[in-house]
Amino acid sequence: LDPLLVGGTYVLGHSMTLADVSLFASLGFPASGEGLFEVAAILPSGCPTLRWMNTISQHPAVREAAQLAVGVAKNAEAQLEAGAEIDPLLSGMSYLEGATPGCVTTRFPPEPSGYLHVGHAKAVLLNDYYARRYKGRLVVRFDDTNPTKEKDEYQESIVEDLGKIGVKPDVVTFTSDYFETIKQYALWMIENGLAFMDDTPQEQMQKERMDRQNSKHRGQSPTEALEYFNLMCSGKKEGKAWCLRAKIDMSSDNGTMRDPVLYRQNTESPHHRSGT
Repeated sequence: LDPLLVGGTYVLGHSMTLADVSLFASLGFPASGEGLFEVAAILPSGCPTLRWMNTISQHPAVREAAQLAVGVAKNAEAQLEAGAEIDPLLSGMSYLEGATPGCVTTRFPPEPSGYLHVGHAKAVLLNDYYARRYKGRLVVRFDDTNPTKEKDEYQESIVEDLGKIGVKPDVVTFTSDYFETIKQYALWMIENGLAFMDDTPQEQMQKERMDRQNSKHRGQSPTEALEYFNLMCSGKKEGKAWCLRAKIDMSSDNGTMRDPVLYRQNTESPHHRSGT
């Protein structure tokens, strides 16, 4: 391999190909620290093949494949770097399939409409454990999309209580930071026939979903849907009856897939962060 790799990072071209994977596999797929050490021991120091081996072993797809293979074999986790330390798995916990240190992100998405309870504590501690064990990060995402129920008081209390149980998030974000982005996705769905506007009364809508019956508005054109969407977003009283529903599958055995509501008007309470 040395003559082939003297002038290039990979066997063919400028990115990893099946040729690299095949040759790496013929060397025993040395993605773990131990495997790399064994092969490196029989190669001259600094040779192009050794450099290539290190490059391939660090590729995200190769690292994930190594963890998946170890998981299939019911073994422990692959040690992907020589000398790398990862905490022993606590009793009762499971390995994360395909997880590699430094590449794990977990999320805790509370709605600031109340105080944390024991179920919240279990969820966030579980996510925090895996984020720390795999040297990743924990994202706390406040799902603040219902101003009628949400308050600054609850948000501040959640942050304070997380500290009391030893959880320090790496990132704190808010769904409200993405209101305009969400709106643009809604418009894209309408334009592509993936959503429709509906003014069916709530009780009737619930019955239709239980009966797996399509709404009378399900076949409306994107132009008509866009007209009602803009009316809803205008804040006018006439738009209050309308909501945006995803066009998924009303015959699904999973009730949540039966054209769920995505977007509705709420002018009763100003948002506790945006003020609108």
